[in-house]
Amino acid sequence: MYVKRDLEDTLRRYLDSPEMLLILGPRQSGKSTLIQHVAAQFPKSNLISFEDVDLLALFEADPKAFASLHVEGYRTVFIDEAQYAPSFGKHMKYLIDTYKGRVKFVATGSSVTDFYLQGLKFLVGRVFVFHLYPFSFREFLRHRNEKLLPLVDRPELQPECKKLLAEFVTYGGYPRAVLAESLEEKRLVLKNLYNLLIQREIVSLAKLLDQQKTIALVRLLAVQNGNLINYNSLASDCSLTVHQLKGLLDLLQKTFVVKLVPPFFTNKSLEIVKIPKVFFVDTGLRNAVLDNFST
Repeated sequence: MYVKRDLEDTLRRYLDSPEMLLILGPRQSGKSTLIQHVAAQFPKSNLISFEDVDLLALFEADPKAFASLHVEGYRTVFIDEAQYAPSFGKHMKYLIDTYKGRVKFVATGSSVTDFYLQGLKFLVGRVFVFHLYPFSFREFLRHRNEKLLPLVDRPELQPECKKLLAEFVTYGGYPRAVLAESLEEKRLVLKNLYNLLIQREIVSLAKLLDQQKTIALVRLLAVQNGNLINYNSLASDCSLTVHQLKGLLDLLQKTFVVKLVPPFFTNKSLEIVKIPKVFFVDTGLRNAVLDNFST
């Protein structure tokens, strides 16, 4: 089942621009579903995924041969899971320049780590970057009861929305969890997401750091969701150095698990240096980390 995303209309507005469109966001936030839906409505479009190891190998080894098979003859090429391609930025620069005015490229990725450190430097001036997060409350209502959407903009939340808001806050906006038919299924989806994203991917990306220290940090952040960050205290509690802690926080931001939000000041210099608060991008994932879905 497809639930319209707010980003869809924005993407459509830019499909005629010369720049490549790059959609970044958490794993399982709906990026693949979105581009599949958009691609199906455009003639002469090609949708491919770099989860296909043979296709990825061809892209990495010979972008010209890749183009002859997967770009030639199409007006729009959609590339899913682009983060798997180490040479993505460099080779996409070649494809964009070669097919300028003839082929539009749209890609998705679930981590900004490699894109920003390696790939996007090749695409300066050639790419528009968008972010797709789990469902907003408005998108959630679009699925559950679209008739309630006009009530969201009223000054006081209406009773009809409050019950759904409680569910949204408890189980979050990850599409698979939203579409689950029972609360038990929602919990199972979110626990599996936690196992995949935190216990495997984040721990793997952290590399040299101890797995238990990384998981301990994520759990502490879940407990302190919405609080000011005390770097020294967090580092001590997780047996990390402050340098290691800041590296992990950066990694958790780049994989869209948490967001560090600075305080608001009219003086921007103060805003930059003041201690930020930490928030989980999705409250359902936060509750899965704690294994606590009580409202």
